Amino acid sequence: MHYAVEISNLSKEFIQKENPASLLASKRNKKNIVALDDINLQIKKGECFGLVGVNGSGKTTLLKLLATLILPTKGTAHINGYNIVRDAIKVRAITGFVSSGQRSFYWRLTGRQNLEFFAALYELFQLEARRRIDELAALLEIEKYMDYTFYSCSAGIQQRFFLAQSLLHNPDVLLLDEPTKGLDTVIAKQLRSFIKEKFAREQGKTVLFTTHDHDEMAMFSDRIAILEHGQIKTVGTADGLRDVKLL
Repeated sequence: MHYAVEISNLSKEFIQKENPASLLASKRNKKNIVALDDINLQIKKGECFGLVGVNGSGKTTLLKLLATLILPTKGTAHINGYNIVRDAIKVRAITGFVSSGQRSFYWRLTGRQNLEFFAALYELFQLEARRRIDELAALLEIEKYMDYTFYSCSAGIQQRFFLAQSLLHNPDVLLLDEPTKGLDTVIAKQLRSFIKEKFAREQGKTVLFTTHDHDEMAMFSDRIAILEHGQIKTVGTADGLRDVKLL
């Protein structure tokens, strides 16, 4: 089977920042921070896959590796057969990444102006960009907010604009880092349902998302991996993992 995401022995260590007060300390006493430790995972095409774990478990680091924003220390991963290091440009062309702490939009520009700017970065021709923006605005039900300044939009609408940005180039794989964080319960539920039904079910896109919320995990995902201290504790369905506790 050709998987959408294949992760093999993937690890990531970060160099611990030196404390100015201990500059004379021996280098032998320094320890790198192990964010991910020998991750192995396969995700099918069209699957909604959840990564769940407490803060610091390695969820965001894994998504950033897959999005080619950082490099692995060892091991590798493939997105639709493309290596995340050797084929980084091709990987970026087929993935969309949304972060819960995203700050990429210009707050004093309108939603439309922001999306036009990002479409230009994706090297979409002007007519194609307009067509794609209008299509996404209708799909995400943000048409009436397109000409509002971005800062005047609610958190839920802003999150939909972030999703629109990630979909401008029509990616095959969506990487969503806590996409409903900070949203109220009703809006969060609507956005989860929208992503699963519109993109995974109707368009066959693969969705990999992170959360620390067991309820969100159960409602949104076909399968789940529980991360703990940078390692995968277990993989299974929501029903099968209902009683697994997070540390």
